[in-house]
Amino acid sequence: MDIVENRVVIIGGSVAGLVAAALFGEFANVLIIEKDLQPAELQIGRSGIPQDQHIHSMLEGGRVVMERYLPGFTETLISNGSRPIDRSNDVAWFHHNEWKLRYKDGGLVYLQPRAVIDQSLIACLVAKLHTKIEFQYGARVTGLLFDENRVSGVRLSNGVEIKCTLVVDAMGKCTTFPKLLQVTPKTVTDKINVSYSTLVFEFPEEVTFDADAYIVHPTETLNRGAVVNRINATAVANGTPGCSYVICTQFGYGEAARVHHETVEEFFNTLKTLPERIIYTLLQQGKAMTAKPSAYLFDKQVHRHWHSVEAMPDGAISVGDAVCCTDPVFGRGMAHAVMGINNLFPLASELVKGGRCAEARLVLFQQGVDPIPRDSFMFNVVNQFLFWVFRAQAHSPEVSRTLYRVAHYESSPLIMLNVMFIARVLWFGSIRQWVY
Repeated sequence: MDIVENRVVIIGGSVAGLVAAALFGEFANVLIIEKDLQPAELQIGRSGIPQDQHIHSMLEGGRVVMERYLPGFTETLISNGSRPIDRSNDVAWFHHNEWKLRYKDGGLVYLQPRAVIDQSLIACLVAKLHTKIEFQYGARVTGLLFDENRVSGVRLSNGVEIKCTLVVDAMGKCTTFPKLLQVTPKTVTDKINVSYSTLVFEFPEEVTFDADAYIVHPTETLNRGAVVNRINATAVANGTPGCSYVICTQFGYGEAARVHHETVEEFFNTLKTLPERIIYTLLQQGKAMTAKPSAYLFDKQVHRHWHSVEAMPDGAISVGDAVCCTDPVFGRGMAHAVMGINNLFPLASELVKGGRCAEARLVLFQQGVDPIPRDSFMFNVVNQFLFWVFRAQAHSPEVSRTLYRVAHYESSPLIMLNVMFIARVLWFGSIRQWVY
């Protein structure tokens, strides 16, 4: 093919790739190349998303960005089975041996299996761009085309060459883009080895719940926890109308706390060891929908310094987890990725022509944060402060609201340096424990 004026090729059809398509589609034609086959409705188990069977939360900061570029996304998400809940009032959260305050915060978090998010994004993307968007499933990019010091297209495994003005790497944490570009960006990693084990449970209509989500967090002595989220029947393949459904995910940090279950019985046996047995008691009223839990291991956080690569060609950028991939336990990965893409908006009209890529890489780098070395003084300081914050959250609505706004990307973390916030954290999270 000849070069197509203002044509963007995006490698990877997951959340970052789909939202990048929505942004660049305002200025150019877009082709998304995805190595997996086209997913069926609500299909799970896609090889490119090994964690898709676990619950995924849509945080407010990420939802706002998606709604900005894909009008109607929230409505589509809910119609496909997402369950919006009040992030404080509807969540029973046991953390540091205390139950968090429950109050009407007004801020929402959206709970659903991953397939619901992907299908909603695709539907809104097609509705917005119409003929400006193309998908090529079951295709693998094995090479890049170059025109002097710029990327000018991609080569597929079948030898087909596709010319374009911008190539966007949305291949995720294990991206092959460094190999394709023959560069080695500085990469900062933090090995955390978070393991997951997940089951979907069906409950008869008469069973009632006093919360839409239950969280039992790891303690100082047991680095293992669990979370239960109610989901709508429409988000469950083969769901029965009238029944209730929940997804339960157990997680553990490190090899000693690793969760990996072959049977439902093993799954329940591990639940019994948690410091609070509310989830174990709740799930005994339901029925597991599969005989074997699904498993996933997230080995490390990654932050690539693409901006520091010397002689990096124009016409190519990386987005999402290909730049910065963070600890998934608090569900911030998708929001983090799409907010980084949103920061590219001022550059987008030039990026689609292959220009200003160096500026874009710097913008995306600044959206991420290098993991703090765990043996450093700073790590201990930050860890201690967060310990006090989480303890204070169980007693102070003001601390809780601030933490939720930061965690959900609604406010800058700098608001946690406010004098009154720090005073409340010190009182409710530390001093009060000694006074009473």
